[in-house]
Amino acid sequence: MSNTYYNDILEEFCNSIESNPRTYYEFNLSNSTATLTQMKIQGENSRVYELVITNSDSGANISDAVLKYFLPVNTQHTTDTILEVNMQKYAHSFKLAPEVYASNAQAMISEKCSYLKTYNPAKEEFFGINCVNAKSKENIRENYFNLANKSNKLQATFNDTSLQTLELAKTMYEQIGMFNTDPNPANYMNNSKNQIVQIDYGSNRFQEISKLNDFIKFCSSICTSENVETFSEKYYKEKLLATLKIEYPPSFYWFYDKRYIVNDKPIKEYKSMTEVQYSDLFTELKQERDRICNELKEHSKPSANGNPTFKTYVKGKKTSQNP
Repeated sequence: MSNTYYNDILEEFCNSIESNPRTYYEFNLSNSTATLTQMKIQGENSRVYELVITNSDSGANISDAVLKYFLPVNTQHTTDTILEVNMQKYAHSFKLAPEVYASNAQAMISEKCSYLKTYNPAKEEFFGINCVNAKSKENIRENYFNLANKSNKLQATFNDTSLQTLELAKTMYEQIGMFNTDPNPANYMNNSKNQIVQIDYGSNRFQEISKLNDFIKFCSSICTSENVETFSEKYYKEKLLATLKIEYPPSFYWFYDKRYIVNDKPIKEYKSMTEVQYSDLFTELKQERDRICNELKEHSKPSANGNPTFKTYVKGKKTSQNP
């Protein structure tokens, strides 16, 4: 599918949503039909639509993609949108983001991705792989309640998919100097090659001016080729240069995101930690996770069918069940 075709769909959509906002659109273009259906999961400042293009005669599927419409939330909305789209294009050039097929100051069409295997979009959280399952309210000691809660939180923090998002964040920082200050699970998906990519760049920043300058050069080149106005160096610095000094941003923001907090240290201690110190901390927490799991399993009891029944606690309720 050519970029020109996607640009035509983008233009039709933007004209339509301004005059008649709705959750479903259908456009007939060049012997094909493009349908746009608003998805259930939406961004705070955007609306996301699934784009399906089919042959008008045969009904055969030609292409699947995603259209993201940026809501006008401030007076500089247009400029900020272009910056966010350009950051995604920049990250894609390093295979860290979905490909952008077409974009303008209001919206973009990009590669369709799938949810991470251990991510629950309805609850916007990672599934924790519990080391114990639960069943009855009897014979459960109160002191194991906190242990089970901590176990579940550690399992969610250090499941395979969660760790892969951290590796992606570290790779992005090391390759292009960009990092995500909002690394919640909803900002990551699998692309068509089943590789984890970051899908939202509204909270991305640079810490080193040299890395930001590399991005500015990239923007200048694509703005020229796409006939889009570029911005001043001062504007880039005001918008994208981090003001909070962090020793190692990828691990700091990944770990300090509310879904990963399992420690009550003051934030200033996390700011100054190096990559090596974070690595040591994560190793300690994984060992603590295993220790807690083993302790909880030791307090299991046999069920009527002879299988072990483990005790755990979910959202304050004490239950138990056979695995």
